[in-house]
Amino acid sequence: MIENLKNKLAAKLNNNSILEDKRGLQLISIITILGFALLFIVLPDFWFVYLLLGLALIMFVERKFRNKSLSKDEQKKAIVQLKDDLKNKRMSDEGLYKLADGDKSTRLTIAQGLSENFAQFSTSAKVIEKFSEDKDENVRDAALYAFRQNLFKFLNPSDVFEKFLKAGNYSNHSCDYAMKLIRIMKDNFEKISPDAIEHAIINIAKSDLIRDVRLANSILGNAQGTGCPIDVKEELAKFIDINFNRIGKGKSYALNLLAEDALKIEAENEDRYTSFIVTVANCIGKNYIDVENAQKFVERFSRSMNGDIGRAVALTVDKNYRNIKILNVILENLTYGQNDEAKAIVRKNLRKDM
Repeated sequence: MIENLKNKLAAKLNNNSILEDKRGLQLISIITILGFALLFIVLPDFWFVYLLLGLALIMFVERKFRNKSLSKDEQKKAIVQLKDDLKNKRMSDEGLYKLADGDKSTRLTIAQGLSENFAQFSTSAKVIEKFSEDKDENVRDAALYAFRQNLFKFLNPSDVFEKFLKAGNYSNHSCDYAMKLIRIMKDNFEKISPDAIEHAIINIAKSDLIRDVRLANSILGNAQGTGCPIDVKEELAKFIDINFNRIGKGKSYALNLLAEDALKIEAENEDRYTSFIVTVANCIGKNYIDVENAQKFVERFSRSMNGDIGRAVALTVDKNYRNIKILNVILENLTYGQNDEAKAIVRKNLRKDM
């Protein structure tokens, strides 16, 4: 038991914050008490010394807890004051820039405050650009929101967007963060460079996306937390669909990844993710020969009993029937579906096939 506690304490020490951490102080207390108990068993004659040391430890821990509590109260007051200073511009432009090098709470407060008070400071854009590479995800997320709200005030919005995209090594974004990136592209397509847009769609399509409860309660009116990554991928597919002819060759790779995600959806969940599957089908229909997973996608969803999915696959087949393998099998699969328009498309293609 003592060995386990020692290991926990060692892990705490690696964070260099043991004396500022309540759990760390508790670990110190427990280990010390167990040590005193062991010494009392081995050397009982020195019990008075152990008692004095125990009292000293209690006083030390109590003082640390009290100081910690006081410092938290002071920090809260400082944050409230900083929010007010940002709102009423009670600091210089350079003063704000210097504060952006502060601790996490200070940086987060500034990032949140600048979304509404951006115009108050001439250094706001420089601060947000600095935060785009911040090591803390919450600071980056707040800064990304401020960037989205004030993008037209940046001289180099595409460069700043790229920095936000690269943060977290591309693939560690939360759903909420990825959704902000997509909406920035959607609302400001002309202000973001074509290369940056291609990088974004590929890396969001590639990302596993960290589930985010905040997003799950707001996105697309959908309160399904488990659907969060697919909701983001659906929004990405819609973005590609709407801007298909304006996006470069990178869209083919992104669509291939989105088709791969769609293929992982089990049959019983098709109704839940119909919109995503249909949107991917629409995109594949426009670019069939360049999407590696297109054939697998058409084969798999030609067997779907969902009418909307059947219709979308039938339209894809209609546009690309010369490029589709085992066409007769896919057409036969579609005849068992629930959509009359899909069946009409099948009959038309059967005549072509003959």
